[in-house]
Amino acid sequence: MNDFTKYCGIYFAHTIDDADWSYTVIFGYHINGAFIAVPNWKVSCEASDDLYNSNESKLIEAGLNEIQAKTVSGHINIWLKDNEELVKQRRTEQRKLYDEYIQSIVNR
Repeated sequence: MNDFTKYCGIYFAHTIDDADWSYTVIFGYHINGAFIAVPNWKVSCEASDDLYNSNESKLIEAGLNEIQAKTVSGHINIWLKDNEELVKQRRTEQRKLYDEYIQSIVNR
């Protein structure tokens, strides 16, 4: 049986409270990239774990309004700036796992 959990993880999960809304935000990664989930708003989308790419438009497409998306993506960007080395490490690990996964398929 395959252990698919090794292909994913959580960068952070916390609640963001502002004047008008409250969000439980989960920012994580999987074998092909990153994701954002806002479960109490029934929103999730693919994400960028690159500080220089905004996730705001992806969150708007997923269902948040512009102000909500700016708030959530702003928190993610602050976290990315503070944790740049961790993200680089995770990306390297994910690339290695992806390569191993593809090789296992090729070798079947």
